Amino acid sequence: MRFLDQAHELTTLFEPRPVTKEIQLIGSHYLLAYVLIDAVREFRELHSDYTLRLSTRAEAQVFALLLSEPHCAIGACTPTDFPRGLHYHPWRTVGWSLAIAQTHRWANAVAVSLAEIAAEPLIIFERGSAGRLHVLEAFFALGLAPTIRMEATSTPLILSMVSAGLGVSIVPTPASAAPLRGLDVVTVPISDPIRPIETGLYLRAEWEDDPGVQALLQLILAHAA
Repeated sequence: MRFLDQAHELTTLFEPRPVTKEIQLIGSHYLLAYVLIDAVREFRELHSDYTLRLSTRAEAQVFALLLSEPHCAIGACTPTDFPRGLHYHPWRTVGWSLAIAQTHRWANAVAVSLAEIAAEPLIIFERGSAGRLHVLEAFFALGLAPTIRMEATSTPLILSMVSAGLGVSIVPTPASAAPLRGLDVVTVPISDPIRPIETGLYLRAEWEDDPGVQALLQLILAHAA
């Protein structure tokens, strides 16, 4: 019986099967959950014949994975290099806001200065991230030394820590209320300038002519506009 079962499997081994069209998109948890999700939903409605694989990584890991894994078609991250084999598309420019607990004394403030923030227990992004660099250079440009108490990998994790009362943080200004939903957190403008965070889309060259990848790319760019 076992021999007959294997013989039967051989009869169907070379039958034509529908080709699975798959696109892998990688980005930070924040970008995929709160920024890219609308474009992904629209793509699924228009191109149901494609399977989307969404992978979340830390900012530094997105770029490394995109360079090393040929099956990764599109990556969303802060541009740190422009190597051959990757085509870059500018995407979003985002400013900064102060994230504080709703019970904090600054919850209703019009704006808060970096000098005031420097005295607060500060939660910042981990070492090696572009967000950390932009925030710290703004402090040091004014001769200020912030009171760093904790570090974290992602914006959602930082917002959860702020909600738990572990400190304040300077985070990319949310495009909507979605990232703060369910958290006891409010955002307040910062009166001093901080260099905006630039985010781009990298497309591997071998995926450039794939119609599904191009459609997804254009949808993401259109949503940003």
